[in-house]
Amino acid sequence: MKKLIFSLFIFVNFIFAKQVVIVDLWPVPSLLAFITKDANMVLIPKASSNFINNSLLVKFYPQLKNIKSSNNPSLEELLALNADLYICHINDLKICEFLSKSGKEVLKLTINVDNYNSRSALKHWLESLNKYFDIKQISDKLLSNIDEVEKEINLKLYNIKPIKAVALRGYDGNKIMTSTGFVDYLFKKTGATNAFKFNGFNNSYLNLEEFYSLNPDIIYITNFTPLQVEDIMQDKNLQNLKAVKNKKVFKLPLGSYRPTAPSLDLSLILKFLANNNHPELFNYDIKAEFKKHFKEFYDINLSENDLNLIMNPKREAGISK
Repeated sequence: MKKLIFSLFIFVNFIFAKQVVIVDLWPVPSLLAFITKDANMVLIPKASSNFINNSLLVKFYPQLKNIKSSNNPSLEELLALNADLYICHINDLKICEFLSKSGKEVLKLTINVDNYNSRSALKHWLESLNKYFDIKQISDKLLSNIDEVEKEINLKLYNIKPIKAVALRGYDGNKIMTSTGFVDYLFKKTGATNAFKFNGFNNSYLNLEEFYSLNPDIIYITNFTPLQVEDIMQDKNLQNLKAVKNKKVFKLPLGSYRPTAPSLDLSLILKFLANNNHPELFNYDIKAEFKKHFKEFYDINLSENDLNLIMNPKREAGISK
């Protein structure tokens, strides 16, 4: 009987939820899944779909598994969906303007707020979405939590010299792709500088010689690549890097979304980075923090297997296409 009532509840929510199309903004589908039951997503980016199907989201939100996905939907396809709300990147002028002129409800979002500040971008998204979904209470709570963690970490970092860090987005044995943007914010808030940006390279693709010239203290592997820690640690071309010698290579956790883009896990990622950048100052229990966060904000009880998946993401989750 309880299962029947629960299924009926889900069905009723599905029927009355807003039909939503999301174009190009990869983090938004998972964000909506966690903070509202009033969004029935009918089209999302393919990169978002790949993340969903290779992360813990598919367990807690199985209805997301079969959502139609496309990285380049045609204007005719978008129009035919006749959704209640279309969410698009503000720079996708052709799509945004076409939908607006066609009489569709369009929400334009940007990712670059305050020079790629993750907290500011997340605030912009949540406040914009609040016009369509009743999410103010959880949004305020999430942002307040981020502020508290930023202050807590900042107090301990007073007068501490930043370490040199890099975030890898790809490596093929010869060329290394590094990340800037939101990574700069994440490093700055946790006692590190982006070695790539600090050295003034203009191209994010580096050859081995250029990468060695950075010689970072620590290497993070983003979730926009299938690369794992062992791929870097065992690569014969990278054995003389300081970070490899000192075993300071880490894969970023993967919770609600890839953390080098704005995500609801921002406060947790700041704690993870602080732990590894300055272990002499920080000793957060990251698994316990994720467990507490998911229960407090989304009423989700994470199992040990769920936590292991967060801390050890699948290779497939890093395929962003």
